Amino acid sequence: MKFVVALALCGALAACQRTVFESAPAAADCDAALAGQWLSQGDADEVDGEVTLHIDASCNLRTLIREKGSERHARPTHVRTARLGKQSVLWVDADWLHQAFDIEPGPLDEPGDLYVYSYRINDGSLRLRGPDHQRLARAAIARRLEADVLQRGGDLTVRVRGDTDAIARIVRRGKLWQREPELRFIRVPDELVEKP
Repeated sequence: MKFVVALALCGALAACQRTVFESAPAAADCDAALAGQWLSQGDADEVDGEVTLHIDASCNLRTLIREKGSERHARPTHVRTARLGKQSVLWVDADWLHQAFDIEPGPLDEPGDLYVYSYRINDGSLRLRGPDHQRLARAAIARRLEADVLQRGGDLTVRVRGDTDAIARIVRRGKLWQREPELRFIRVPDELVEKP
């Protein structure tokens, strides 16, 4: 499932690279522009709609995952958002994401950890970018970042430590987000939205 590869740079046959955060980067808000149904956009050799996100006006998230000819629903959760300078960021509970997309948690994972993404909405598309795992790992090893790093074989996990203010400073600094892969979704027009 290439969607999961982009989500945390994890794949069944490849190494897994991911970053979790101890705290949210800001007080939780809900961006009303996220409300609606979103279909993941596949690459050239994939179909659209491998993942469907249903986000309501309160940022409650329901997720439908289509894989190998079957469908399954992840348990409902919440998307939290904030605006930090010119950046829009969103985050979800790491335990939820692990369960929803079959990502094996590792020894650095702690209850309450979060996955944080930069996002933008433009002309009916939603684009998410995750952190640059390699850059964060190098910064932590050089002691320029409060984070734990674990590398086993080709797998890399970074756990960024700190309270909300510390995480916000890291996000505001810029150069946090990787350019590729980018998670892409298209908004389903209201008249075509599938009812849950």
